[in-house]
Amino acid sequence: MRKTKELLCLVLAVALLLCNIPVLAAEQEYTVMIGNAVVGSGDDGRIAITVENFESFIGGYNFEIKFPEIAQISAVYLNGNKLTSLANGGSDYNIRNGNILVLAGTCNYGSETDLDNNTVFYVDFNTSADASIGGYSVEFTGNTYIVSDSDDEELIFPVTVNGKINIQGLKADIDGSGNTDTADMAVFKKWLLNINHGDVFNEIAADINQDGSLDIRDLVAIKKYFARVVVYLSDNGDDKNSGDTADKPFATLNRAIEQVYEGGTVYITDTYTVDSDFTWKSHLKPVEISGGTFNATAVSSFKIADDTTFNDVALNFKSGAEVFANGCELKIGEDVVVSGKPYLYGGSTTAVESTSLEIYSGSYQYICGGGKGADVTQNTSVIVGENVNGDLDETDHNGGVYIIGGCNDGVVGGNTNLIIGGNAKSTYIIGAGIGASSKVSGKTKVEINGGAFMGAYAGSTNGKCADTELTLLGGTIEQVFGGCENASMTGNTRLNILGGTVTRRIYGGCYNELTSGGEWKNQNHVSGNTTVFLSSKANVVFGNFNDYGIFACSRYKSHFDNENSTIIYENSDAKSKFSNMLGQKDWMSKLISSWPEAAQAVTTLN
Repeated sequence: MRKTKELLCLVLAVALLLCNIPVLAAEQEYTVMIGNAVVGSGDDGRIAITVENFESFIGGYNFEIKFPEIAQISAVYLNGNKLTSLANGGSDYNIRNGNILVLAGTCNYGSETDLDNNTVFYVDFNTSADASIGGYSVEFTGNTYIVSDSDDEELIFPVTVNGKINIQGLKADIDGSGNTDTADMAVFKKWLLNINHGDVFNEIAADINQDGSLDIRDLVAIKKYFARVVVYLSDNGDDKNSGDTADKPFATLNRAIEQVYEGGTVYITDTYTVDSDFTWKSHLKPVEISGGTFNATAVSSFKIADDTTFNDVALNFKSGAEVFANGCELKIGEDVVVSGKPYLYGGSTTAVESTSLEIYSGSYQYICGGGKGADVTQNTSVIVGENVNGDLDETDHNGGVYIIGGCNDGVVGGNTNLIIGGNAKSTYIIGAGIGASSKVSGKTKVEINGGAFMGAYAGSTNGKCADTELTLLGGTIEQVFGGCENASMTGNTRLNILGGTVTRRIYGGCYNELTSGGEWKNQNHVSGNTTVFLSSKANVVFGNFNDYGIFACSRYKSHFDNENSTIIYENSDAKSKFSNMLGQKDWMSKLISSWPEAAQAVTTLN
């Protein structure tokens, strides 16, 4: 019927293209209201708009562009130039009741009629921030364009918000489960075949193409949505391609993510290279990236904007680059090769709500759960395993490779959770944050199941934290502290030494540096309780060190009055195994007359 082959579903963007429909008098100001519209793209790359039943009336602006309430508008452009909003002190447009009110501009358009005598306006249109073609364009946050194949039928596809299909603000949740998934397609198919489909069937949500009837065309529409599980990407691609086969890849990452089904895969056929001015736009849906080489060596700061999983792909970063997950869930699978030894952050340079990192391969200078100089208002979560930093010599005290649960000079408003296992390595494990401005307001928990490390602090380095708990279940580590490095803390600490091997020392409290001449540089300690729980399944093997032992307190020449320290043995076997290891066991004890007692109280659990 209408002469379009590919449907770029975003009904939200349709009205913006109508900025020069010739129903306006130059002396008057009108508002154009859209009754019905269909968007599609012709072979010449122009956007075709079919408009029916619009009305106009006098208003305070030249055009009012209506959007469903779900639209999230981040910017408006005219002829590629970003307009200024009234809210930001500008005068080009305003947003009121979810609608954009704009002043008249000049658009390039042409028109003809289709077979049904509907007027079809051809308007130059580009939704990207660098739009250079004439006309109004809008940059949306989190809205997805879905492309159909070359069938003749025209389908008005919905927008996705938070990974769910939406049709003019309604979820296509046909079976009432609260999600839009393949189960909805199965229920609809049964309905069409008059087969028992269950008690719940939402007819409004089932009208996928919004034509007022339920038929096979709606099933085709939702099938096409779910069919785009994989799209292809390449430096040799073109964003005008379909992207659904390896020989017709897209050219840009944003276009590929825009087109793939939520949770689907963007497959790099050979190499995809990030430009120096690249900006990853948010699409509010999870995506997997795999295939060939993802080359980001042109940027020093790389910011991810969607929940992303990298699998079976090479990630090339500039040496020492900073990679920010920006509060999105980021997973790097075990078959990923990472070059450049980046600083990887779960947060960003501005505040985010929460973070989630799962890292199973690659080499990094930092893996940091929080942000850099920026806060995480709720919780951080970091899981590191498999062969992360597999080429590291963890015994090198100057290695400077860190795994950090909290922020680098930022505040975690909630809790920090750090889990490490497999064959992962690092020089230091820091449970809370690093930097004088770092802080964890809630509880810090660290769990070590495997790997090899020089040292671990359940608390912070130079920063602040409250309660900490570190559990050692496996792996090999030289030294473990329940408190902080280069800082005191107020709260309680607990070390659970349940397995694995410690080769030098265990302290329930904080670290203080001692010179070879026997002078203490600081007096860091815990104002609260420090507890070390020892299991007979763990091993403590003192190596060739000049400073070793097991203490429930902070490392200092005497015990602090407000630090209540306790050693707890799991059972009599544990007491027999570790009791003679308490206290200082090296030549330094001869230089200092009052080494602290290993604990103020010792409890044996049988």
